[in-house]
Amino acid sequence: PVSADLSILARNFARQGILHLHAVPVDNNPPLRNEDYYPHWPPLLPILLGLCFRTFGTSERVAHLLMLCLVISTALLLFRLGQCWLGTAGGALTGFFYLTLPVTLQFGHLVSQQSLMTLFLVGAVLALMQGKTLLAAGLIFLGALAAWEIVLVVPGLLLVSRWHPELRRGAIASAIGAGAGAATSAA
Repeated sequence: PVSADLSILARNFARQGILHLHAVPVDNNPPLRNEDYYPHWPPLLPILLGLCFRTFGTSERVAHLLMLCLVISTALLLFRLGQCWLGTAGGALTGFFYLTLPVTLQFGHLVSQQSLMTLFLVGAVLALMQGKTLLAAGLIFLGALAAWEIVLVVPGLLLVSRWHPELRRGAIASAIGAGAGAATSAA
């Protein structure tokens, strides 16, 4: 099922405009009042879904297709990540196992912020592996605009960088990205 709250937030972005709403989600049907603003969750997925609604029309099909694109993109990034560590066969198995996990099969089409955040998280890990710290920080920033949970990755990165000094720069850049993303969402 499509998350009703996120669909309402996205529909309001599609109808009212992102700039008109100052990128703050509104969780109500029109007419909108000041107390209807919903700053409790980061706005990136409702904004992205709102752009899809504006482009392709407001429907469950559009929402499900967006989530399918996110799941497939995450699987492709996991393929690349697995390929770096385990070769082509390992990468293919990594992507396959992600797509066939019961949680992915059952909830992959559900409109939730965690799917977008997972895409950015896997992309950030891949960027860190390739030594692209600024890209990783940018992806962590976007992940923080998608869901708060990505901020929990930063303490783990900082802890691991204690024993792997080559990751310290990436961990610090990711901490800055997560902090900036959380601050931007909270503002």
